[in-house]
Amino acid sequence: MKILYVVTEPSPGMYPFAVNIINSMATIEQYEIHVIAVNSKKKSFSGKFKNSVKCIYISENTSLFRKAIDKLWFIDVIRVLNSERKEFKPDVIHFLTADFRLGVYSMLHSSKLKNFCYTVHDLHPHEREYKNFILWLIQKLMTFGCWLNRLNIPNLTTCSISQYEELKVLYPRKNIHFTHFPTLVTPEIANGEKNVPELKGIDQYILFFGSVDKYKGVNNLVQAYLKSSQLKNYKLVIAGNDKKQIVMKNSTNIININRYIKDDEIKDLFSKAKIVVYPYLSATMSGVLSIAFYFKKNVILSDIPFFKEFECENTFFFKNNNVDDLQKTLEVAIKKERDDSIIPYERFYSTKQLLQDYQLLYKSIVTHHDIYKR
Repeated sequence: MKILYVVTEPSPGMYPFAVNIINSMATIEQYEIHVIAVNSKKKSFSGKFKNSVKCIYISENTSLFRKAIDKLWFIDVIRVLNSERKEFKPDVIHFLTADFRLGVYSMLHSSKLKNFCYTVHDLHPHEREYKNFILWLIQKLMTFGCWLNRLNIPNLTTCSISQYEELKVLYPRKNIHFTHFPTLVTPEIANGEKNVPELKGIDQYILFFGSVDKYKGVNNLVQAYLKSSQLKNYKLVIAGNDKKQIVMKNSTNIININRYIKDDEIKDLFSKAKIVVYPYLSATMSGVLSIAFYFKKNVILSDIPFFKEFECENTFFFKNNNVDDLQKTLEVAIKKERDDSIIPYERFYSTKQLLQDYQLLYKSIVTHHDIYKR
């Protein structure tokens, strides 16, 4: 079977999502895999895929004019995509990374996408704050492009059970599948040897990891932490870009590492943490738990539907957007020692299960496509 993957969003979250799925599928001999991948200045897919994968790399445009045009019509990708459709003749073409910049393309070619598949990441937009109109407009264009892809591509998949159920109601005539979330743990993360300089001599802290945005509820975490006298013996570390300055540093016990955390620093960051907290107000799909579980950490989570899908002996849930309940849960969980005999990582992020999911998905697409051609 011939599979063409299209990955146009080299963001920190999408990058390992795409790499791990594609490299896992490349282990199956019956699959011939090609990839169209977009590289940015900050993140590059080059050299990250297995040797058996044929890759075509495209660099993001640097001029403001071209970047604006590409938001709606990514001509460099479209040109290669059309060429691959003619020459490679893939059985399945899979838009893997939201790929909102191809939304208009999917709308204009809606009658010719029978063998296309689209991964739905965020069925509903997250709560966000915007510094200016331009950033607000870009987010609206992203949401619009994703909606066009969902509307026009006949085969949809998602890694969220709640989204899967909702998609079946919204699009009863589409071919919709649930596929397990891939681990976000790359070899660079697993084998990282760099130390986080801001945490020299500091360990046993409460950790939030990831870019800071309104929907992630980090301000609630700060409030809950500051209210508790029991947590003063533990520092709170917030590690990740906070471009909008959502978190205000108002305590010497709070360490705000306001920058991009490199993959080879993540092992040090998680290994020294006492507990990990994800106080999200909403989440549709996220792989952050794979990292926490891989490094054998107990995790505190808001009780939103997506996180509840990962409930196990190492998770502690609090009522979403409830600072008092988050405080109480922190105080209970910080005293709980982790049982290393329990390994939720292997339960939730099984490569065997991932391969079964995608083989079933692609088989169903080819079957539907063959019926259509008759």
